[in-house]
Amino acid sequence: RVYPFALTLPSEDIQLLSNIEMRGTEHDKMKFLRISDFLGMSDQCVPSLKRAFHHATSGRYLDLPQEIREWEGDRVNGAAYLARKAVDLAAAHTQSGELSEDELSTAQSIAILRPSMVPIVNAMNEFDRQVKHEGYGQIERVKDELLKSLADE
Repeated sequence: RVYPFALTLPSEDIQLLSNIEMRGTEHDKMKFLRISDFLGMSDQCVPSLKRAFHHATSGRYLDLPQEIREWEGDRVNGAAYLARKAVDLAAAHTQSGELSEDELSTAQSIAILRPSMVPIVNAMNEFDRQVKHEGYGQIERVKDELLKSLADE
């Protein structure tokens, strides 16, 4: 199993890594990885490790469409507007299929980008819940119902 610790080291101080040692743990080895290597790793990990990593880094390392990244950068509009836009984006970019334990749905990825905006997180959780219940063929209907409920609030 892999138990991560995040360290930010200047690239010129890479020799610092040789000074880091494990003490008082049950683990028998330590390995340093670049973030890209960690995210591409197929070794057995702690359950939902990559998902937790994306939460902790507010989605900075998620591979998302540019349209979603532009939405993330909106610092003008409020949570209500952004929640409605998030529903549109989730509907436009959600793909059918099973996700592994570490994979995030499009809606979960969107929620991670603005975790302090509760209306967005709630809308994305509800989007996922309804799509899982109704099926991927009903995404437009789920979107329309959520947008109506967000407009009524």
